[in-house]
Amino acid sequence: MKAQRKMLLYHFGVMLALFFSAYYYLLRGNGPFLWPYNVDHYLGKPAAPFVRICNIYYDSKEGGSTRTVSEAVAELLEEDGVVTGVLGFGGYKYAEAVEISGNIVESLDEMLDITREFSVVIRYVREPAFKGDLEVVVSGGRSMVINVTKAGLKSDNVPDKIYDLINGVFFKYGGMPSTSLTPILDISFVLISDKQKVKWNVKNDIIAPFFHKIANAMSLFYDINLHSRVISGANLTHTMKLKPTSYGDHSIVDLQEQEATMFDLLERVSSVEIGTKDSSIYRHSLAFMCHVPEKELRFYDRALERETDSFMIKGLGILSLMGPSDDHDAEHHLSSGDIASLMSSWVTHIRKMHNLPATLTDTIMEALKAEDEVTVLEDGHYLVKSPNVEFTIRLTTPGLVAFYGFELSKIAESLYSLYLKGSLDNMHKVVKPLSSLSFMSRVSERAVGNIRMSYNAISCLYGKGCGGRFLSNMKLLSLARTSFKQSLEAMGDDETYARNVVSVEHGLALFMCDVFPFLLPLVSNGIRHFLNK
Repeated sequence: MKAQRKMLLYHFGVMLALFFSAYYYLLRGNGPFLWPYNVDHYLGKPAAPFVRICNIYYDSKEGGSTRTVSEAVAELLEEDGVVTGVLGFGGYKYAEAVEISGNIVESLDEMLDITREFSVVIRYVREPAFKGDLEVVVSGGRSMVINVTKAGLKSDNVPDKIYDLINGVFFKYGGMPSTSLTPILDISFVLISDKQKVKWNVKNDIIAPFFHKIANAMSLFYDINLHSRVISGANLTHTMKLKPTSYGDHSIVDLQEQEATMFDLLERVSSVEIGTKDSSIYRHSLAFMCHVPEKELRFYDRALERETDSFMIKGLGILSLMGPSDDHDAEHHLSSGDIASLMSSWVTHIRKMHNLPATLTDTIMEALKAEDEVTVLEDGHYLVKSPNVEFTIRLTTPGLVAFYGFELSKIAESLYSLYLKGSLDNMHKVVKPLSSLSFMSRVSERAVGNIRMSYNAISCLYGKGCGGRFLSNMKLLSLARTSFKQSLEAMGDDETYARNVVSVEHGLALFMCDVFPFLLPLVSNGIRHFLNK
């Protein structure tokens, strides 16, 4: 009898173990195990930092040397974590250009290289043609030339002021806005008209002469897709509420009085059609729309109390107005002058999108301190009076049309932090729910691949992957962007979902309903068997 009871207990124990193993497998789901991709152990730990390198070049001339000033500035920069070198001016690549013109014109590749060092040339000028102790010339790339007078060399305040200028121009930045942050950017060029047939060649008229450098710069931060569209006969003017002017040569479009009809039409004409395999909800669109109206129009902005040819639409882009053609029957082509005019408003929008000052004057004001008094001598040329130092500063135009070369490093460092933080947040939201016990969970192979790629990129940034190799700034940004993009793709995968049913109440209900009726007889008979034994 005891042998039979023992055999029955063993038999039922094995059968119930197999049954509940299958039950657990069904309850958990048949997805892959994602616990190896948990990123919690990276939270709160420092990732690989962006490296800031600045070379300061000094010269030694009869009557004065800037070496002492250069070394003092270098010490101040080193305290801020900037890797600084003090080198002789003769070894500088652009030494001849500085001697001839006093300005530096860098190549496109040099301006786009966010790994490359910043360059500051501090020169002694015996007979200055400028006011004050210093003359500062900021190039369109990653360089700055500072001419110092003999009085400036003797001043104890000049090194501090030069340090403030380098820090303000090259490193000071409010950071990228994190709202609607996405690593994919669709840029659309849209030309529309009311009735007249219009035409433009986007590649030859816009991208090649103007937008090529901007696109190269923005491709560091986003995966860029360029689109173009021409729509003749859109009748956009008929969706607007117009007001006549007192002098009658054009009509006014009061932006505060427009109904949704106009904005709905603009949203439709600027929408981008995306292929199925490239579809994603994590995209950002930027539309540059140009409208050729049937009659002369101007926008009126009550906030600024002025008329304007263009205005920005949040989340969509910018709409610009062109003058109507004299010959309404002929096909209308935009001239190079028209496109150059459009570019000025487009550049302003792009700079605001990246939290950069819109004008040269704003750029100077943000780089200086509140105590500095600024006088505009001419466009891009300013006289600055500080409490202890007086100097002039001159800005050349941005080398990348919409960006200075040094601004790319600011944006890149900010986006690196945002992309990395977003990756960790997304992975935490994805991996934990899909790793826990759940009912009817499903994890697609594509989502697993996205999670794996994101995790591998994060591991590299925290020094756990990539073989311990040194990672350049360009590589750091690329890895952070890849990780963020892949984590977003994993979150947005349509075939992946998790239904978490593990709670104290639900777990107790599962045990009472599904496990307890089978387990109670087995446990009670087992206890009786061992007691009798």
